[in-house]
Amino acid sequence: MNDVIIYLGAASAGLLLGSILKKQNIVIKWTAPLQSICLYILILVMGMRMGSNREVIDNLGCIGFSALVFTLFAQTGTIACMFAARRLMGFDRKGRLIQPSEDKEKTDKNNAPGRFNKTTVIVVLAVFAGILLGYFAILKYTEAGIIFKGDIDNFSKLAAAVIRAGLIALLIFVGMDLSKEENVLANIKSAGLRILVFPAAAAIGSLLGAFISGLILRINLNEALAIGSGFGWYTLAPGMIMDAGCVRASAIAFLHNVSRELAAIVFMPIIAVKVGYIECCAMGGAASMDVTLPVAVKATDASMAIYSFVIGVVLTIFVPILVPLMLAL
Repeated sequence: MNDVIIYLGAASAGLLLGSILKKQNIVIKWTAPLQSICLYILILVMGMRMGSNREVIDNLGCIGFSALVFTLFAQTGTIACMFAARRLMGFDRKGRLIQPSEDKEKTDKNNAPGRFNKTTVIVVLAVFAGILLGYFAILKYTEAGIIFKGDIDNFSKLAAAVIRAGLIALLIFVGMDLSKEENVLANIKSAGLRILVFPAAAAIGSLLGAFISGLILRINLNEALAIGSGFGWYTLAPGMIMDAGCVRASAIAFLHNVSRELAAIVFMPIIAVKVGYIECCAMGGAASMDVTLPVAVKATDASMAIYSFVIGVVLTIFVPILVPLMLAL
C-alpha cells in the first residue's frame, strides 16, 4: 500500500507541476526525451536484476518451460478478455469512449493501427542486454568476491533503489505529460465506474490462461489457479504458495511472474499497435501500476496512465485474496 501512495503521489505531483506551467504558458518539450532515457535505463537495470538472480538462473532448466506456458496463456487470456470488455463497454482501440452520435467511418479511421516504432526494438535490446550483463558480469564477479563484497543481495538492494527512484521520476514526467491532455478528465468522467471492468477482465483472463496451462501441464487445478492469481507479483504470490507446501508450484509461480513482467515490457508496444491501448495496459498485471506503467504510456499516450494505474492497483489488491482462496479449493 505504501508503494501505491508513493507512486500516486509522484504522478499527482507531476500533474500539478505541469498544470502550473501550462497556466503560465510555459511549453514543456523536454519531458518526452527524459522519459525515454529514464525508461531505457530502468529496463536495463531490471534486466540486470533478473540476470543476476541465481534462483531464476538455476530454475530455468527444470521449470522454465512450465513457467513459459503459464505466461503464454495468461497473457493471451488477459488480452482476449480485455478486448472483449473494451468492445462491450464501448471503448475504441485508443481507449476513448465512443459516443452514440460519433461518425463510424471517422471512428474507424481514427482507430487505424499506428506504425511499429523503434521503441520496441530498444526495449527488447535493453532487456536482454541487462540480463546478459546481470549474469556474465554482476553475478559472476560478485560470486567471485570481486564486487559488492561477494554478496549479491548488495546489488539487489542497489538495483531496487535505482528502480524505485527511476519509477518515481518517470511517474512525475508522466503526470506532467498528462497535464497536456485536454480531454483526459472528460474521458475518465465519461467512463465512470466502467473503468473497474478492465481489471476484472484482466483477472478473469489470467485465471482462464492458468486453468488451460494446468490442463496442459497436468498440474492440480487449485495450484494452477493459485499460480495464475499472482498476476505478475513475484515477491508475494510464490511465498504464499510455498507456505501452503506447494514447492514446485511456488517455483513455477516465481518464474512465471518474472517472465510475465518481462514479456509485458517486450510486447506491450506491439499489442498497443495491433490490438488496443487498454489491452496493452493490462499486460503487466499487478505491475501495471508501477514497473510497466511508463512502458504503457510510451507505447500509447499519457491518457492511458490512469487505466494502467487502476488495473495495477486492483490486481495488486486481488493477489493476497485470490491466492489463498485458490489454494483452498
